[in-house]
Amino acid sequence: MTSQFLLSASAWLHARLVLIPAPLRAAIALIAGIRAADEYRWPTALSACVAMVALGLSLLCRRRTPVTEQLLQLTSLMMLGGMLWSLHNFGSDGRQPGLLLERHPQLQQSSLRLTGTVAAIPATAVAAAAPVTAAPADAVVNPQAEVRTHFLLLADTAQLPQHTESLNGLCRISVDGDVSDRLSWGDRVQLTGRLELPPEPQNPGEFDFGRYLRRSGVSAVMFLRHPAAIRMVQPGAPWSPRTLLNQFRRSTVHLLQQHLSAAGRASAEALLLGNRGWMSSEVERQYTVSGTMHLLAISGLHVGILYVFIVRIFHLLLVPRSRGLIIAAVVCLLYAFLTDLRPSVLRSSLFIVLSVLGQLLCREMRLSTLIGLTVLILAVVDPAVAFDVGAWLSFLAVAALGWVSAGSERDESRAAPPDALTLPQRLLLMALAVGQWTVRCCRQMLAVTLLSAPLIASQFHLVTLTGMVVNLVLIPLTTAVLIAGYIFVAVGSLLPPLAAWVALPFSGLLELLNLGVRWSASVRSGYLLIPDLPTWFLPVWYGLLLAAAASRPPLRR
Repeated sequence: MTSQFLLSASAWLHARLVLIPAPLRAAIALIAGIRAADEYRWPTALSACVAMVALGLSLLCRRRTPVTEQLLQLTSLMMLGGMLWSLHNFGSDGRQPGLLLERHPQLQQSSLRLTGTVAAIPATAVAAAAPVTAAPADAVVNPQAEVRTHFLLLADTAQLPQHTESLNGLCRISVDGDVSDRLSWGDRVQLTGRLELPPEPQNPGEFDFGRYLRRSGVSAVMFLRHPAAIRMVQPGAPWSPRTLLNQFRRSTVHLLQQHLSAAGRASAEALLLGNRGWMSSEVERQYTVSGTMHLLAISGLHVGILYVFIVRIFHLLLVPRSRGLIIAAVVCLLYAFLTDLRPSVLRSSLFIVLSVLGQLLCREMRLSTLIGLTVLILAVVDPAVAFDVGAWLSFLAVAALGWVSAGSERDESRAAPPDALTLPQRLLLMALAVGQWTVRCCRQMLAVTLLSAPLIASQFHLVTLTGMVVNLVLIPLTTAVLIAGYIFVAVGSLLPPLAAWVALPFSGLLELLNLGVRWSASVRSGYLLIPDLPTWFLPVWYGLLLAAAASRPPLRR
């Protein structure tokens, strides 16, 4: 009796595992290993040994007991994820600036000189809204300074009082003043300022910015009191891709400054470039409580709109489909670099590249397979993606849309409409089409809410009640805003005299978007603030959703 029960359970589990594509199963196991290693600090050697043993046992069970073989393979991948995270997070490689401060805490009390290469495009922010991560209470000596510049520095040497020490690691630099015109990605510079360890949270439940930086590979932060504290050692090559991308972003920022109002410039820079530093705290609060902050955070929505827009333009210009797909994918990759390789943008760009590759090879890929391959590649390249909330919200949104689409395939057997339609019949068909579109959008928003709301609640202690309704209107409006913005940037870069005319519809749509967000945020009882969720809630919630998804048809593009 017991053996029959075990055989039945084994067959049921095998049938459910087979329904989940292999790349998605592997990605889930790898991410689970990364998060478990971060929680329990697995030794690298232990993870490697268990992975090898599990892989060897799976080879012995090959074709004999399929369920045992698959579980051992998933265990091996889980241990591999733990090993990757241990090497990434707990090793000394790339963390030498932070290790230097841990060995010599007194260095945080005085200024030192740091030499390295600018590792990201410098971005500016309003000083009042910029996070002061490394500045002591008396650090701001210039009260007239209204702008701060932030960038990453790949440090290689630190000049200490007694000697010069070689380093290898990223530091987050904050400069009191606008130096975005003086610095470029790839410049080698020498900085004079105070180097400190990332700050720890001061209140229970507060966002741990220091932990976020450490997971991103940033082990120290530095605050410069004046732009004069930066000395150029060697500028980057003028024709290098990094310099050209930096110049294009700089010219885009200048276009926004010249042709948009202050409020419009802040929203436009957040929508197009991912820099929310110029937005006031009140506007950010409105986007947060209305459940529309995802419209500002550059993600799959923005990259997908850019991709579809380029493909449609090439289609109208009668460009061959394969050539148009390749160019659109390359533009999306360049856009990812232009936005500092944010995980959600990188995820979307890689997702599009894999999809284009499948189309060029005439290989249809399931949506779940694309998601799994994307997660696998990102997790191997940068295991810290397992902790990036924005990237996971983007994954969950795509999975939710695919889940809904899998259950609402178009009925190909329905009768064709009559050749001649009267006006009432046309109006009836239009009303039916609008009703079907509304129902489909509501189902999509409900699915996205079911998948993303628990994660948002656990991270931000916020549940928005009006977000699902207002997004039905604001997402199409955001699509129009982004298309107008892309056209404005393209025309302004190629034909500057026409930029003022193209800026008019872009500015008007931006104002309309901000007006909709402002109205949604003004609705009373539109959101709820909640305490911390139990630790077990998220694994149980998403485990149940995954089990439900395994019983559905495969997700397709």
